[in-house]
Amino acid sequence: MSRSAHPVSAGTLDPTFAKGGVLKWPTSELGGPRSLAMLPLAENKLLITVLLPEKPGSFGLAKVNEDGSIDMEFGEAGTGVVEFSKENTDLDVIADICGLSDGGWLVKGEYVLSGEVGIYLARFLQDGRLNTLFGEDGVRWLPYRLESKGGPVTFSRRDGEPSAQAPRSSASNGPSAVEQPDGKIILRNVVYSGPNIISHWVVLRLNADGTY
Repeated sequence: MSRSAHPVSAGTLDPTFAKGGVLKWPTSELGGPRSLAMLPLAENKLLITVLLPEKPGSFGLAKVNEDGSIDMEFGEAGTGVVEFSKENTDLDVIADICGLSDGGWLVKGEYVLSGEVGIYLARFLQDGRLNTLFGEDGVRWLPYRLESKGGPVTFSRRDGEPSAQAPRSSASNGPSAVEQPDGKIILRNVVYSGPNIISHWVVLRLNADGTY
């Protein structure tokens, strides 16, 4: 999409984007109250995660064109949105979203299911479908308490994970999920381990299919 030839002063809003340089929420296509995370794409597009007010506890993926309009060719049945939900599970805390070498994306967030709380990783293909070769049908569930060879490990809500009081947006201290050149997934977090509940900063590495 071509850009306007009119000069724009440094530090001012870009009038060629949305309305006067500002995309306000909700839009006519997206009814959620806000975007939770975003990722720059090719052709100056953006991938954004949004809440779905008609489906509490779920979220959606949408693409924003260079001019600030919603890409209605992306998503399901011409809605412009790819919905992601799990029955009886709260998924509406998004910590991060990262691009992958296959053109898809990995969304990292926090889930709540029947009192269990943990991290989820949802791996999407470029067309918005879940990559079913990853985790369980495209999703890796990592409860905050994991049984490992060294004993129980409990993930912390720190490391940029939103709290009940904090805005639910991307981590403010850098990406917390990245892909290595070999396709493996790197996560960083705080864990608690041992009988004395000692905290440690750790880096976790998952295989490309989500396994350890």
